[in-house]
Amino acid sequence: HRVQTIAKTDRNLSNFQEIQKGYQDYFTQSRVMEAMVPRKLESDVEAKPFIYSTSSIQGKVNYQTLNKAIMDPIWEILDREGKRWRPMLCFIIAEIYGQNLDTVIEIAGLVEIIHNGSLIIDDIEDSSLQRRGKKCVHMIYGQDVSINAGNVMYFIPFNYIMKSAKFTDEQKVLMAKIYTEEMVTIHFGQGVDIYWHNQSFLNENKVPSEAEYLLMVQQKTGVLPRLAARLIGVVLDLSLIHISEPTRQAEISYAVFCLKKK
Repeated sequence: HRVQTIAKTDRNLSNFQEIQKGYQDYFTQSRVMEAMVPRKLESDVEAKPFIYSTSSIQGKVNYQTLNKAIMDPIWEILDREGKRWRPMLCFIIAEIYGQNLDTVIEIAGLVEIIHNGSLIIDDIEDSSLQRRGKKCVHMIYGQDVSINAGNVMYFIPFNYIMKSAKFTDEQKVLMAKIYTEEMVTIHFGQGVDIYWHNQSFLNENKVPSEAEYLLMVQQKTGVLPRLAARLIGVVLDLSLIHISEPTRQAEISYAVFCLKKK
C-alpha cells in the first residue's frame, strides 16, 4: 500500500525511487549475503558451516577448487545485483508491523540468494546467453558447475538461518516446514512453465487457459515473496490471521509484476 500510494503520480515518483534506493543501500551495507555466502573460503573455520562429515578419512580441503567451483559462480551472479525487490518487500512488511529492518535481514538475504540461484538454473533451462547485461553464468563456468552452484544457493542461506542463535527452536521448526512447502511448489510451477514452452506441448496445439496461466505464475513467481512473508510472520511471532493479508498481497504483487514484463 505504501509503494502504491507513493507511486500514484509522477510528482511522487522521485520519492518512491528515493525510498527504493534507501532499502537497496541498507540491504547492501548490511552485508548479510556475505555473511551467508563468503566470497572466498580460505580456512577450515570458514568452510565448517558448509561441509558436514562423519568420515574418519583425513584430508585437507582444497579451498581453491571450492572457490572456483562454487563461490566464484555464486558471486558472479550476486555481484550483478538487480532490483532487490524481494528484500525491499521484507523491509516494507517489517515496517508495517513497526519493526526495525534488521529484524528481517536474514529473510531478505535468504530470498535474494534463492532468487539468484534460480536465475542461474532458469538461464540453463531456457538456453539463455545473457543475464543483466553480461554472459550468463553457465556461459562462463559451464553448465555442470553452474547447475551445482545454482542448486546450492537454495540451501546455503537456509542452513545459515537454521544455525543462527537469533531464532528459537520452535521458530526454526515452523520455518523449515514453510520453506519445504514453498520450495516444492516453486519447482512444480517451474515445471509447468517449462513444459508449456517445450516443443512437444506446442506440437499439441494447446494453449493454457487464463486461469491455468495465473495459477502457474502464482506457483512460480509468487512463491518467493510469499515465502518471505510467511517466514517474517514466524520471525515476528504473528498469528496466521495477521500475516495472511501481507502474504496474499506479496504473492499477487509479484505475479502482476511478472505479467507486466511479458
